[in-house]
Amino acid sequence: MTSSKEKMPQEQSRMSLMPMFILHRLQEEPSSGYSLISYINSITQGSWKPGSGSIYPTLQRLERLGLIKKTGRGPRSKRIYSITEMGKRELNRLKAEFDRYSTERWHRIRGMMLFVVNPRSLAKMLNETIEMQREAWERVLSSNELSDREKNFFLEEHRLLVEDHLEWIKSKMKTYKGE
Repeated sequence: MTSSKEKMPQEQSRMSLMPMFILHRLQEEPSSGYSLISYINSITQGSWKPGSGSIYPTLQRLERLGLIKKTGRGPRSKRIYSITEMGKRELNRLKAEFDRYSTERWHRIRGMMLFVVNPRSLAKMLNETIEMQREAWERVLSSNELSDREKNFFLEEHRLLVEDHLEWIKSKMKTYKGE
């Protein structure tokens, strides 16, 4: 049973992506562990299908911490979990911390990729990143957290970057076409 007095330990203030994502998904809708596994597999297009050995212990830990609770049984008697109010507060805190952490370090980590990934794979990764941008922009633009003015500002900033990037691409293509 969950102890209401049990709190997130200070040393665990930086929660990994898996528990944070589970909290996020449970805020959207109550789910079973199996549903979470299937959803993660789906959104990663089969690139990552976490096993029951990672999902269920994480659910148990989140429940023990009072961040989620069992709210019933679904098809085939699967336990359904929901996020608690404490879980929502913790998720908001974790998202803010993750935003700071990921933007601080993302460029540095990406820089390592330039040295360890072969050029053919790197080119493929770069093109896949560009393909993903439209979906990411749709998420940004559908957000209620940003005003229309902010959305327009970010779009204009992106447009300028894309135009600059396109000019760079054209100049490189001329170089390799032998013009």
